[in-house]
Amino acid sequence: MDAPEVTTLTIGTHPSWSPDTKRMAYATARVAEDAYAIVVREDDGRTWPLVESTGFELACPSFSADGASIVYVRRMRTPAQSEVWIAPARPGGSGAPIVQGEALGCPSWAPDGTLYVLASSDAMTRSKMLFHVRIAP
Repeated sequence: MDAPEVTTLTIGTHPSWSPDTKRMAYATARVAEDAYAIVVREDDGRTWPLVESTGFELACPSFSADGASIVYVRRMRTPAQSEVWIAPARPGGSGAPIVQGEALGCPSWAPDGTLYVLASSDAMTRSKMLFHVRIAP
């Protein structure tokens, strides 16, 4: 077996492929500057920011089943709150919060377009809640 060819594309975390595999969304951070972004990389190598933030950590981008939207987590440090946001998967689109809570996990799309979000509801008891989110067309 030949050794695999490995190419560094960028520095980022939580990569998510669009359903047609022509785009990839990922999170970037410049922690020293308190600057965060969700970036989309096109199949030709061009990149554009879906959203940028100072003071809020952005993480866990995920394309919807039809590739038209991207959800992501926006975390606030004080108080320790999280929000799941949704934005059109195109340059210049603006996002909106759809779920708020404490310690929200990475959102996950079901093949039918249903969105699920896992959250820790109580750090002391470590209980978990699973949110089922209906997105209006």
